[in-house]
Formats: sequence, structure tokens, C-alpha cells
Amino acid sequence: MTKKEEEVALDLEEKRKRDEALQQIIDAQVALNEEKEADENQQKINDIKSSIRESLIEDENGDVLVNGQNPMNAVINKK
Repeated sequence: MTKKEEEVALDLEEKRKRDEALQQIIDAQVALNEEKEADENQQKINDIKSSIRESLIEDENGDVLVNGQNPMNAVINKK
């Protein structure tokens, strides 16, 4: 193996190591982003559930009221 071939082989090995390190960094960043998105999505789900719970209220008879009204009013009051 000539000196030039050794240099080329070393350069290729260094490039492979850099590429590997870069791929590990990319993979780690993707994992962090996915985790962050999952956390944000869970927070949105929790906010929606909370909003639904706040809009549903039981009256003294145990009937569920939506925004303070019986959801069956439209049917009951239909003429």
C-alpha cells in the first residue's frame, strides 16, 4: 500500500466516523422532537378533556347539562 493509498484510507475512515457521529446527533434530535410533540399533544388532549368537563354539569336531578342547558331541549321543544 502506497503512502497516498494510506492517506485516502485514513480520510475515508475519518469521513465514516464523522458521518456516524452526525447521524447519531440527528437521531437524538429527532427523538427529542418526537417526545416534545407527544408531550404537546397530550397537553392539548388534557385541555380538551378539561374543557368538556367544564361544559358538562349535572343538575339537581342528575341530568347532564351542556353549557347550562339540557341537550334534549331541541327535541322536547320541537313543534
